[in-house]
Amino acid sequence: MYQFNAINLDNGTFIVHPLREEDMNRQNDLIQDIYEIFSDDETTIYTPEKKVESTKVVSDRLNGVVHRYHRGESFTHYITLKKINKVIGVIDIISPSLVEKDYDIKDTWFIEYFLNKELWGRGIMSGIVGAIVNTMKKRGINRIGALCDSNNIRSVTILKKIGFKMTKHNGNQYLFTLE
Repeated sequence: MYQFNAINLDNGTFIVHPLREEDMNRQNDLIQDIYEIFSDDETTIYTPEKKVESTKVVSDRLNGVVHRYHRGESFTHYITLKKINKVIGVIDIISPSLVEKDYDIKDTWFIEYFLNKELWGRGIMSGIVGAIVNTMKKRGINRIGALCDSNNIRSVTILKKIGFKMTKHNGNQYLFTLE
């Protein structure tokens, strides 16, 4: 089994990182930042199961992030805008074991991503997801997938721009893969 190591990227404007001790030192701000992302109806329109109704739910989910990381199931990374130290996005890298269990797809890592709606349309996510995928490939992770609602044109565009190909269509869900 592949031992995943957290990804840390810094492009001068944004930092991509796992949950850090310094994040926990500003836990209330972190929870509020994440709440802003996942409480928004537009952000979660295609993934209603991710929608949160309170900061308490966000706090509980942070505990889950730590547990899934240590079990090797998924590796949540945060996108922080450096100049104001604010989390503006979340990227989750999901292990093949969890992908196979949940989707019956073998030997594939999945990637999910969410960005604060105020920053949509600026190319942020395509640049960051592209950098994450490149890092994964350099580390020997060669099969990467993403599920995407067929109506989520922004996400479809990001995945295609990075080089993902649509390999399956099931109702309104597209499976994109990159090999």
